[in-house]
Amino acid sequence: MEAKKLGKIGERLAAEYLTDNGYQVIRRNYHTRYGEIDIIAFKDDEIVFVEVKTRHKNRAAAYSNVSNVKQRRMVKSAVDFLGSESEYTSYRIRFDVVAIWNVSDEETFQIEHLVDAFRVDDLYEL
Repeated sequence: MEAKKLGKIGERLAAEYLTDNGYQVIRRNYHTRYGEIDIIAFKDDEIVFVEVKTRHKNRAAAYSNVSNVKQRRMVKSAVDFLGSESEYTSYRIRFDVVAIWNVSDEETFQIEHLVDAFRVDDLYEL
């Protein structure tokens, strides 16, 4: 399966997983000049910015590509979102990663949700 198709499947599965677990998906594929946030969701008075990583049969590889550079871009994109969507500015925010990988064939996937995967103060000295 090609990477782009696999990524789209992963984003769909992640959105379904989040919805099934009580999240309200606000946006998918939110683009800014800094990059993209795969999913923006809301749950329990928090806005959750989610990076989705989908890989073939390799759980570790699903997490390995959320570099500090990617994290900084997500933070800048989150600030952009909050600046344009004033109704969400009073809520706490967090950054999650949803890792998805094939278990045994191209149709069976495992999903793991890493809540609060990184914090802004981990990236920037305050």
